[in-house]
Amino acid sequence: MSAALIASMHADILRVFSAPADEEWCVTWELCAEPTRWVQVTRAELNIPYLERQEPSALVSQARTFGVSLELLTWEPEEFATFSYLEQPNPDALAKLVLSLFLRSPGTTERELKLAATFAQLA
Repeated sequence: MSAALIASMHADILRVFSAPADEEWCVTWELCAEPTRWVQVTRAELNIPYLERQEPSALVSQARTFGVSLELLTWEPEEFATFSYLEQPNPDALAKLVLSLFLRSPGTTERELKLAATFAQLA
């Protein structure tokens, strides 16, 4: 996996996780070539577009391979899935998971992966 991309995502995640306790921030990464492909991280949740019909339980297992413990909160077939962290993940592990989620799509390679990060304060 791209060390530079993981380092950049790691820094973005740290920014979200280290926000003051009374502020809730999120970072959303979008694929520059296809903004409908995104991943959003908050201090408590991971949100992704989910274009399949079956329950996204396989993503919980995939996350474990990166050392990230997730629980499925809600999902809509062919729309989105929202997961909560069972414990706050290591930013590096979470960055690797996020990168793997972008690489799941057919035809996507690290070489052509260009992401734009946006931060937003939620509360």
